[in-house]
Amino acid sequence: MPNFSSSLLDSFAMVQCSNQFSCLDSSDTTLGPPLLSSSPGDQQYSPDSTTSCSQSSKPIRKHSLSILTVNCRSLRSERKRCELQSLVDTFKPDIINATETHIDDNVLTAELGLQGYEIYRQDRKCGGGGVLVATKQDSIISSRIHSLEDEHVESVWCKIEIAGTKPLYNGCMYRTPDRQPESIYYLDSTLNKITSSPCLPNVLVTGDFNLPDISWDCTDCENKYIVKANPQYGVLVNQAFIDTIHEHSLSQGVTEPTRENNILDLVLTTNPDLISRTEVLNGMSDHSIVLSTVNLKTRTPKKKPRKVFFYKKADVYGLRAAVANALAPDWQEWDQPIETYWAFFKDTLSSIMDTYIPHKHLSGRWNVPWMTGEIRR
Repeated sequence: MPNFSSSLLDSFAMVQCSNQFSCLDSSDTTLGPPLLSSSPGDQQYSPDSTTSCSQSSKPIRKHSLSILTVNCRSLRSERKRCELQSLVDTFKPDIINATETHIDDNVLTAELGLQGYEIYRQDRKCGGGGVLVATKQDSIISSRIHSLEDEHVESVWCKIEIAGTKPLYNGCMYRTPDRQPESIYYLDSTLNKITSSPCLPNVLVTGDFNLPDISWDCTDCENKYIVKANPQYGVLVNQAFIDTIHEHSLSQGVTEPTRENNILDLVLTTNPDLISRTEVLNGMSDHSIVLSTVNLKTRTPKKKPRKVFFYKKADVYGLRAAVANALAPDWQEWDQPIETYWAFFKDTLSSIMDTYIPHKHLSGRWNVPWMTGEIRR
């Protein structure tokens, strides 16, 4: 008889043991809807509610965020979803603001393939249009602000919590190409709600606004943007948009065409120092994409070292004598330009001050005594 080890025989005995787990009883068990893979219609939201969905437990401490603004021109087909995923894999944005998604309740959020992102959608019920905001789950705490949205305007708003600084309100908006100014009035009303907060949060709005007739590189005598002659969608809607921008002191960061020769996809912010870089790159439709870098914390430039004189300890008699001797020659005989006289006077006086007045160099300080931790918070 072969000499088998007892451990081998014991393993066969374990295989023949009965299953310790009983079968599920289909009559008593009900599988609920998927927690993450649900369509927008599966959840009911109150108009003033906020839905916090990020998996991160603490506000982000990154120094910057990358935001991808993209016109999808439909995410119904598998090919278009793969194109979006390719852009995400290439640029790895922290936030995605997408317009013209063209999806509805029949398309589940999980089918979009944006793994690792929390997705907020507003779909158009009659086809076309639609906007989407996606935030990274592992690094961003975000909550959707339904009270800032309107069922008649295609927009999604969310609040980004940032450690040590103001929150960031991120909005994505799509304006249909028409002459109606209602969506502009909505934007003005939304900005009024946000900026009425005592903490004055930072606001960032991106999307496709379909306003090709505004010259973003030209301003008039009042420093207002200029509307081109014979605007495609009328003067009213263009002027309403410009008035909204100046009413809320918004800065627009896109200066290159995003569709043909027109700048349609915009990046608007209430803080001009918030955007450090904006790039216009090839996209997945007839629109280019806009990749923006957002500074989460503004840095105070360090002061340069400066020279401080102690005038009370100056050698006044020696100073007067040195100045008198230096200025004794008759300057009129030089016949030099006025710049030469000024340079001579400045250099001579500086040299005399260094000789007869005690001084020292003070380096710049990052911290000042009156800026306490409580004030910074």
